[in-house]
Amino acid sequence: MQLLSRTYDQGIHVSSQEIQNVRRVAAIAAQKKQSLIFLPCHRSHVDYVSLQVICYRLGIALPVVVAGDNLNFPLVGQFLQHAGAMYIRRSFGGDELYQATVQGYVDTILKGGYNFSCFIEGGRSRTGKLLQPKFGILSYLLDSLLSGTVEDATIIPVSTQYDKVIEMEGYVNELLGIPKQKENLWDFLNSSKYLSLKMGRVDVRFHEPWSLRTFMNDFLAKHKVDLVVPKSEVRLKMLKNLGYKVLGDINKASVVMPTALIGTVLLTLRGRGVGKSELVRRIDWLSDRIRAKGGTYNHVSGPFLDHRPANFFKRSCYSLRESWNGRSSGKRHHSSW
Repeated sequence: MQLLSRTYDQGIHVSSQEIQNVRRVAAIAAQKKQSLIFLPCHRSHVDYVSLQVICYRLGIALPVVVAGDNLNFPLVGQFLQHAGAMYIRRSFGGDELYQATVQGYVDTILKGGYNFSCFIEGGRSRTGKLLQPKFGILSYLLDSLLSGTVEDATIIPVSTQYDKVIEMEGYVNELLGIPKQKENLWDFLNSSKYLSLKMGRVDVRFHEPWSLRTFMNDFLAKHKVDLVVPKSEVRLKMLKNLGYKVLGDINKASVVMPTALIGTVLLTLRGRGVGKSELVRRIDWLSDRIRAKGGTYNHVSGPFLDHRPANFFKRSCYSLRESWNGRSSGKRHHSSW
């Protein structure tokens, strides 16, 4: 929590109404000994850190987090495992024994009422846009209920947004065609350079929780299929429907960050520069379009967090300036912020 607060100096922001709702649903699930299944989008390694911190602060049992075995490197891998990481292979390669083991492990977690978390997109998005859903872990969750091993579980789609992500440099390199570097201990130790940055804030939003059993029953009733033994093609359709429903819910819960507004406007400009008044005017116009389409942004009150475009501009420039100064310490650079 201390390291996270140093990197994201403006903290983790949530909606009080959403938090109260999650706490209420968690209390009901605990009484029934049923699991909460958090399904977040994946933009940064900070995603699961912020979710764990929120659950800890709310007094909710920390979820078991599905993680790629690429993070299971010396020292760090063991630490993450004790913090709740469940390592799996990136590809099962048709290994039926391994598939059965993972299914058994998921069954045990859900049957015991332990909370669970996996990233619906599989890997991290390099552009900030939602990726296509991955159906591997979702299929195990679905089969736990279809087999009758688990009575029910509560799905909570989660959207996590950042002023800036700490992996930005790596993402840019990968988008330019440079191969992704495998995680290792040296890179982890070297990442301490991020701890002194002031990268703004993290916004975590929770969609309205819903019952996985109710979703299945509604789907099967709609397709008039026997609940006990659905046909394989119907099961596959149900799985895809589940994946895209979660993505849709994440989109509905998402908040537009000020840095995204400014970045979008700057990318549409022609010429070598723009005045502050013109930039604010364009941000105001874009904000109106977002609200007209049902989008939301920055409805949490506080310093620099109101709806006025001028404050959007001020806060975003502050975030960009501080992160740039942190990266460029000891080097000469020009900044007009």
